[in-house]
Amino acid sequence: MHRLAVVSIALLLALTDVASAAGRAEPGFSRDIGGDHFAAGTSVEIDQPVAGDAIAAGEAVMLSSKVAGDVVLAGRDLLVDGDAGENLYAAGSEVVMNGAVGRNARVAGRRVDIGRRAHIAGNASVAGGSVNVIGDVKGYVEAAGGRIYIDGAVGGDVEASGREVALGPNARVTGALRYRSPNLIEQDPRAVVSGGIERLTAHRPPAPARPLHRIGRWIWTIGLMVLAALLVAAMPGFCLSVSEKLRQRFPLSLLLAFVVIVCVPVAAIVLLVTGIGAPLGILAILAYPALMLIGYVSAGIALGDAILRRVRPTDATLKRRRTVFAALATLALSLVGWIPWIGGFIAVVALLSGVGALVLQGWAAVSARKPRETA
Repeated sequence: MHRLAVVSIALLLALTDVASAAGRAEPGFSRDIGGDHFAAGTSVEIDQPVAGDAIAAGEAVMLSSKVAGDVVLAGRDLLVDGDAGENLYAAGSEVVMNGAVGRNARVAGRRVDIGRRAHIAGNASVAGGSVNVIGDVKGYVEAAGGRIYIDGAVGGDVEASGREVALGPNARVTGALRYRSPNLIEQDPRAVVSGGIERLTAHRPPAPARPLHRIGRWIWTIGLMVLAALLVAAMPGFCLSVSEKLRQRFPLSLLLAFVVIVCVPVAAIVLLVTGIGAPLGILAILAYPALMLIGYVSAGIALGDAILRRVRPTDATLKRRRTVFAALATLALSLVGWIPWIGGFIAVVALLSGVGALVLQGWAAVSARKPRETA
């Protein structure tokens, strides 16, 4: 575990370096397509009403207006002061929510604060190192993290898993509260749980299954390391360009990946249903898992290039060095993904950034080839 912590710290430092460079290099992006609003950059603020959905990524993202549809936010610091007419999906380091959500909220971060002015009409699923639910939730609450603190009104049940679970004086839970924790729940005498409180035992798989699970996980990790090394060895120039795209356009990569990951399956289904584009739909379905896999590995390659530039800048373009660092960085990325709660968040960010950078570079390569073919 000590080695895993050291690798995690090194990985986070490298990711910070990549994100900082992205913030300096990326001027910003904002566009309306139909009724939907897309934005990315170092500092992003959605301060005008949006008739459709809003998708934004950046170092600091703020929503201060009303969005009629879904809101999807990703970045380091997220502030939700505006309202989401439908669902809210947010992932960041620091997430503060003070607005209203018309349906459900799915939020993850190192620290998540659902403030007193927040109002969620549906259900809330929250994960983070520190989770504070102070606002009102009409449906159920699912919370997982290090410390979970509930001090608002919850119309349904509460299921919490964490090192510490606490109820404040203003907690009013209409349903039952079930929790998993090594420590007993901390309950203020004024807190009310109408459905009762139940402490659940942590579920552990049967003993024979755990070694098999670990073996399978290591086989998968080694396969990813080999794939990263092969990609750098076979296509060093392309992989270096993907790394540069991720470093220079990190927020835009996240935003583009959101669109691609959601739109490709929908487009494939439409093509299959119409019948006319069935071959293209089948091709898209077959290519989709490969895009996800190579996108995740591309994040490891970019991370390896970032670390190599930091520790051995004179060797930053040497294929042999890049191959080794790509494999080691992919290993570090996989190890961090095994850490509860925060590991899953980092893995999602790595996947999104890698897929986005891969699509950006692929589009750039195709665009650069067209003039030569025309000539």
